Amino acid sequence: MKHDILIQPETEEEVELLNILTDAREYAIEETNLTEAEIAAVYSQFSSGLSSEHDEDIQRSDLYCPECEEPVEDVEAGGMGADPVCQPCGHEVEWSDLPADLYE
Repeated sequence: MKHDILIQPETEEEVELLNILTDAREYAIEETNLTEAEIAAVYSQFSSGLSSEHDEDIQRSDLYCPECEEPVEDVEAGGMGADPVCQPCGHEVEWSDLPADLYE
């Protein structure tokens, strides 16, 4: 699987934000015992939370668990870096396996 993400900041504020996020990532890699996968999960969980908090257009009924293909009403995680659990089916999945609709 290939993940190509090109981020092109258009303002000084966006450049500053990217620098802060990069510094946080480097801190996590160098100063914590988290694996790179756990750090990626933290970023995914954080961005997912922002998306769901501020986007009322997300239709949870259109999301399906990648394990059982049952409708997903909600996604929960036990803490920062923890894998998400689809509700109501209870399957633990990886953030990267969740439908893209969750992040739009």
